Amino acid sequence: MRCARVVGSLLALAALLAPGVAHAQIFSVYVKPKTDAPAAAKPDKWRRLQLGTYMAIWDQPPLTGQQLGVGVRVAAPGGPIAAPTAVDVDPGVSPLITLDYDLTQSLSVGGWWNPINGTATVLRKNVAGIPVVGSRDFDFFDNFYDAHIKWQFPDKWGPLPEWVTSGLSIQGGYSVQNIDLDINSGAGSGIVFGSSRTGDAGLTFTSANAWITKSFQLGTPFRGRKDRPISLFISAGHYFSEDFDNAWNAMGGLTFQINPRLSISGSYWRVLPENGDDQSRFSLGLTARY
Repeated sequence: MRCARVVGSLLALAALLAPGVAHAQIFSVYVKPKTDAPAAAKPDKWRRLQLGTYMAIWDQPPLTGQQLGVGVRVAAPGGPIAAPTAVDVDPGVSPLITLDYDLTQSLSVGGWWNPINGTATVLRKNVAGIPVVGSRDFDFFDNFYDAHIKWQFPDKWGPLPEWVTSGLSIQGGYSVQNIDLDINSGAGSGIVFGSSRTGDAGLTFTSANAWITKSFQLGTPFRGRKDRPISLFISAGHYFSEDFDNAWNAMGGLTFQINPRLSISGSYWRVLPENGDDQSRFSLGLTARY
């Protein structure tokens, strides 16, 4: 994602994104426990609100200065020119917060937020025979968030068999990525961002997105405890904007339901932008229902 790649790419758009990613996907699934209780037993309480807190780790490949709009000015015959550069991006470990609310048994609305603080290292190379070697760092903050609406298919829906609709959901959303680059953190290095030599440079990228998710209940690690299932979920998604490099996305993960209210979930998100610079993100955390 052009400039957003500083971490947007990094996120799933060419890139947390995330995603980040993408970015209207789910990071855990809630499976109603299957029990052998008689029909007359009291049904489980319907908990509408789901809050998740995760640790996210992005893996971002090296970028070019042209992708980020970052360059190095050097003295050369005929005036200053921009030296070719490479940029290593280190997003570090970031928090991921998710919030979803069930409007009905099938329809829910929600969103997620992945703020990322990191460092980008500009590696200067030789140009026109003039040595411009060395490197400088500058800081960035990526405010990456998404709002979405999700439809959960009932176990039996129309002519489709239950094995298709059970655990199946579709989701549409809108992602925003605001990236602030602190050029001052690289002051004195000759690093420029666009036409700016110092100060902060702000970038904003947006995209609509769509996802489809299928979950499968695998069973339970505890003998005789059907109220503690382990579930597998897989998702596929797409960003419909050049800001996110029209990226396709794939995600998979596992959820262990500790009790009807609390679960632990881990997922792996792979972002496949048109430019071929794939990104990925691993997340692990807890989800609570209220």
